[in-house]
Amino acid sequence: MLQLQQVKTPLTGPLPSLSPVDFVDVAYHAGFLLPVSFDRSLTDVPAYSEGCEYGFEDYFEVMYTGGRVASDGVTLIDYTFIPRYYTRQEVAAFVLKALTEDASKERSSFAWYVGFVLGWLSALALTDDDLSRFGLQVLTHLVRLQQSTLYQ
Repeated sequence: MLQLQQVKTPLTGPLPSLSPVDFVDVAYHAGFLLPVSFDRSLTDVPAYSEGCEYGFEDYFEVMYTGGRVASDGVTLIDYTFIPRYYTRQEVAAFVLKALTEDASKERSSFAWYVGFVLGWLSALALTDDDLSRFGLQVLTHLVRLQQSTLYQ
């Protein structure tokens, strides 16, 4: 009797590189969020969850360029998706600005901004896990600093 054996061929070479284009139409889901352990005073606030969703969506939305085009008296909306790639410095600056400058304007709560940054970093993780984890370290550090000043 002939027996078939399954032969597993190992992957060789680098894995395919994914681009934001590959994920632009992916709908937000909380399951995409990077794992964090923030204080429940942040995560149990509805604004935190809302911020997560907005941040995830914003990551992709800022990559659209274009606008309204008038053609024969009809206004058309013409947007083009152009993938954007970030450096460590840009990610650190984004996190810092969101949690200091933007949050200080009090358009939303601090919990919303923390969620926004987490959502944004989680979308970044779809194409650059290392960079998103770096950003998550910055976020975690800044949140802990802010919380330590509140509880002193």
